[in-house]
Amino acid sequence: MALNKAAIIRIAGFLAVVIGLAMLPSFFMAFRLKEEAAAHGFGVSAAVVISIGMSALWFTRSRKTILRIRDGMLVVFVGWLIASLTGTFPYMISGVLPSFPDAFFESVSGFTTTGATVFHDIEALPRSIIFWRSFCQWLGGMGILVFVISVLPALGINGYNILRAETPGLSLQKLDARHQDSARKLYLVYIVLTLVQILLLFGGKMPLFDAIIFSFGSIASSGLTGYNNGLMHFDSAYAEAVIAVFMILSCVNFSLYYCVLKRDFLKIRKNTELKAFLLIMAVAAILVSLNLRLTDTYETPQALRYGVFQTISFMTTTGNASADFISWPSFSKTLLMILTFIGGSSASTGGALKVIRIVILSKLIWRSFSMRIHPNAVISIKLQGKTLDTSTVNAIVAFFFTYMAVFLFGAFVISLDVEDMRTAFLASSAMLSNTGASFGQMGIFANYEYFAAPTKLFMSLLMLTGRLEIYTVLLLGSKTFWNPNK
Repeated sequence: MALNKAAIIRIAGFLAVVIGLAMLPSFFMAFRLKEEAAAHGFGVSAAVVISIGMSALWFTRSRKTILRIRDGMLVVFVGWLIASLTGTFPYMISGVLPSFPDAFFESVSGFTTTGATVFHDIEALPRSIIFWRSFCQWLGGMGILVFVISVLPALGINGYNILRAETPGLSLQKLDARHQDSARKLYLVYIVLTLVQILLLFGGKMPLFDAIIFSFGSIASSGLTGYNNGLMHFDSAYAEAVIAVFMILSCVNFSLYYCVLKRDFLKIRKNTELKAFLLIMAVAAILVSLNLRLTDTYETPQALRYGVFQTISFMTTTGNASADFISWPSFSKTLLMILTFIGGSSASTGGALKVIRIVILSKLIWRSFSMRIHPNAVISIKLQGKTLDTSTVNAIVAFFFTYMAVFLFGAFVISLDVEDMRTAFLASSAMLSNTGASFGQMGIFANYEYFAAPTKLFMSLLMLTGRLEIYTVLLLGSKTFWNPNK
């Protein structure tokens, strides 16, 4: 069947209106702080984007309709592309990033919560621009289309297949009978966590503006800050502890927070993914801290402080830096690199492969060992006491190899612009896992300004591919997807 073009354009128009309205706080901030170029950039951008969005809504008035899976996947890709493209307007019109590849890279990095940047001197930027790039990552953290879904019924559209394509992870669990109610509850949890963290940081004597910026970054599992040296600017163990806790909370499956509200603590205790997530993080933190201490990189208190924080930062794909980990021993850096491939939980703000897939792949490997010993045995893969069907397990294996293939292809393309393959592999991993931070020439604060314009555009596509869990992007290149008879 043909694509539901009217519904897709209508949703895209509404999303454009949302992004345009999201520019207004930055516009008012720029106006109040007399940042004239930034105020002009935000004012013009908001007016243009809202006008285009309202026009799309006006010309696609229609009756209630249902989006199929193919429609939902196209809406997700188009939605993220629109957000990324419109997000470039303030950078370009204000003049802080007149180059489109640079502006697009910065915009995509924010919305996909990658946390990479092309700005050389962040502290020289207008505060309204700093707020905008941070607000973009907060909007992208939960998924901008999750918010849109909560109001789709008002547009006469059923949004299940959008939520299915938008929400990362193995599967999507409904929290309520209606998906728009589930989306609202997810955002409510997201907002509450953000506000609580802002209050805790502000209470710890961090300036309110900085508390907002760092809260946006850690809750979204991003890492964009307002300082050239990031969190190291404050050198505060208290701030690092608060941010570390909320980085973990933001990478827990958000459906578990609904279990907390329903007081269904048994389901939380039995959650295999949560236990694996915390166990992997704890073991890695201990190993990194021990390595830092035994190699005399730090004394015991500092080894624990920095080792634990960076472990959490890398595994949650946030990319925050509290220390110069470039100079750390190879063992610690290798372990942190591995954690960026694992990532956070499904249905969280974290990126990469996701813990639930690692758990199932581990069970599959263990089954292969058992079947070597007992070749005639029938051993099923179980998760929380339930047997997974073969199609689910096969899909996870296929996703893993597809992910690795895209990672290797990304490294190959990036290698055309760098002197060594190590940097290419690190950059590809940082983009695809939406971590940003790495160990190559990008430095601990994920600066990619030195790459050529075509490479930045390619890396922007890698960031979008990683954020949309690969298939949403790759399927757009298949003939079957565009065949109206399929």
